Parts: sequence; C-alpha cells; structure tokens
Amino acid sequence: FAQCGLFRGPFSIEAALEVVVTEEDSLQLLEQLCDHSMLQTWTATEDPGLQLFETLRVYALEQLDALGLRAETEKRYRRQVQAHSRRLLEAVDNTESVESMEALRRSAPDILQAFTLTLRHEPVEAPAFLEPLRLIVGPTRAMRARVQETLDALPSWAPPIARGEALIQAARFDWEHPDVDAEPQLRELLELAQALGDRLFLGRVHQLLC
Repeated sequence: FAQCGLFRGPFSIEAALEVVVTEEDSLQLLEQLCDHSMLQTWTATEDPGLQLFETLRVYALEQLDALGLRAETEKRYRRQVQAHSRRLLEAVDNTESVESMEALRRSAPDILQAFTLTLRHEPVEAPAFLEPLRLIVGPTRAMRARVQETLDALPSWAPPIARGEALIQAARFDWEHPDVDAEPQLRELLELAQALGDRLFLGRVHQLLC
C-alpha cells in the first residue's frame, strides 16, 4: 500500500506491479487492497486502472518514509513512468489519435513528478521527460524554465545525446518566441548533431530548422 502512494494519478495494474515489491504475491496484495477500499478501481476509460484518494495517498507516503522504502521505490517509480511516457509518446507520434493524447494528459501528474524526482536524483535521465511534458503543457515559459533547469543540472560527463535532447526543446521554444534569441541554441545543436553523427538526431535538428 505504501509503495502505491507515489502514483499521483490513475495507474495500471501493470505499472503497480513494476513499482510494488513485496515478499507476498503483489497481484494478490493489490486485490486485497481493493477489497478493503484502500485502492479504488478507476474505470473512466476503456483501460481500467487503480487510484488512491489524496488523503490515503498522503498516509501511504508517510508509511513509505516510516518503512525506509522511499529511495528504492522512487527509483522504480521514476523508471516505470519514464518507460510509460516513452510508450505514450510513440503512440502519439505513430497514430496522432485523440485517445493517445488523452492518455498522455492523464499521466501528466506522474510524468511531472517523475521528471522532478529524476532531475534531483538522476539528472542525465531527465531530458527523456521533456518531449512528453512539452506536448502536455505546450510552449509555455514555465516549460522553457524546466528545460533550462535540465540543461543546468546535466553533469559534464552526461552523454551528448542527453544534452542534445534538452537543447532541441530549448531551441524549439526559442524559435517560436521572436523576443528570444534562438541562434546560440541552434548553433550548439548543429555542432552537436554533426559531432554525434547520429542520423536520427541530425534529422530532428534539420526538421526543427525547417
């Protein structure tokens, strides 16, 4: 129960099984929590899931801290949300369906929370959250601030592709706002793309410039 407290929005049973680790059968434990109304079933869409009321979620997090399980559970949670947001992003890119975009928006609270936690504990992985976040919140100044925060948090040894992902998001915002000078970001992006020799990444940069 305590480990489920990290989820801020509705979550699938599969997601719970990736995050919750117990000595008992995790699936059976989830069923028992539902039977005792400590977890609620969420049926607002065709894909049923689980959800915690906010008061229970706060209590669950208190228990997570008391048990000393937060650090390891947060690590599993961050990685689960990152993988889930990547799948949702691919679905949006491939199908451009309303349902895929709605699924991405429903996951917004967890994507934002996982991004914040990742930026704090594992900044080299934070750029992976930027594209789904941009699709959710749009090209706002708050989003640009998150991108800059990511760029500032990246260590010097971070893989170039990680910095490149953040630079793409920065350049996209700056390009769309005439009051911002996008030239420095675009110049660094081109140099990075040519140095990497990654055709896919170079294609994304050229698409941005066009």
